[in-house]
Amino acid sequence: GPRRPRHTQKLTREMPRVPATVATPCATAYADLVEGVAASLEGRWHAGAELLIHAEEQFLEHCTGVTWELGTSRSFGLRCHQFRGDIRLMTERFPPLVRDAQERGDRYFATNIVLFSHYVNLAADDPQKMTEEIEAAIHGWSHAGFHVQHMWHLRAGVENAIYENRGMLAWTKVAQSWRAARGSLVARVQFTGIVLEELRGRAALAAAMQANSPRERARLIDIADRAAKRVEKEHTDWGRVFSQLLRAGTAFMRGRHDQAVKLLRSIEHLGEEQEMFLHVACARRRLGEILAGDEGAALIAQATKWMQNQAIPIPEAMTRTIVPWGR
Repeated sequence: GPRRPRHTQKLTREMPRVPATVATPCATAYADLVEGVAASLEGRWHAGAELLIHAEEQFLEHCTGVTWELGTSRSFGLRCHQFRGDIRLMTERFPPLVRDAQERGDRYFATNIVLFSHYVNLAADDPQKMTEEIEAAIHGWSHAGFHVQHMWHLRAGVENAIYENRGMLAWTKVAQSWRAARGSLVARVQFTGIVLEELRGRAALAAAMQANSPRERARLIDIADRAAKRVEKEHTDWGRVFSQLLRAGTAFMRGRHDQAVKLLRSIEHLGEEQEMFLHVACARRRLGEILAGDEGAALIAQATKWMQNQAIPIPEAMTRTIVPWGR
């Protein structure tokens, strides 16, 4: 991850020399796989997706005995597309990949892909199917410790609850798993640590919207603030999209609407730079709701059109999933 970007960059610069020396398609595939995984962990979604699809093609065409390598290429590639907001592409790729994994008896890949491709079912407005799939996927996994699969299962369950406007349930899921999550090795990896912190902050905001008392609401907003601060300490540009969305939420819920507007406007620019287009669209919708008037209506229309192009039929529900606060 970006904690040691120079070291990572040095290693990835060396990768093209390996296939040049060995001169086989399999060597090229491995080089692209390693560089693609590194890109995905650094938030370079487009570069990661391109490298990983090329690695997948090379493994399929030229290599044998590469079940793990194929699964890793596909898993990290789909993850890049999820963070980019390429929902339509994920919807096209997900069913045949799951079917192939199940037919081959590849439980490792089948579990991984189901647990972080839940946006396919949310985009189809089918949270019930999503719940059934993620619970079936995690059922066969070890429950000893807290693995990365448990993190993706937690994230999927929390996002499903927020999608259905059940903020308190989302927070309960996080609270029940948080000690195990924070004490795990998963939390020590920068990428997954950021994902966990952002998820906790988002669940806290969703619950704060439904809190029964001002005191509980304030407590949950403070938790979201602390989550944003922890994400900011990692100094990643893609993480700043997360932290600024959390900061916009805490500002809005404290009545500081001007500050929320400023943060949402900055997310429009930063999110485009980081190619996190779903987050941009959701921020744009919330910004439009706050601004109202002609400008607000134009922003909402722009975001809605983008979501419709991604085959998302209910923009408000998807917006709530990413930005669980608003009017």
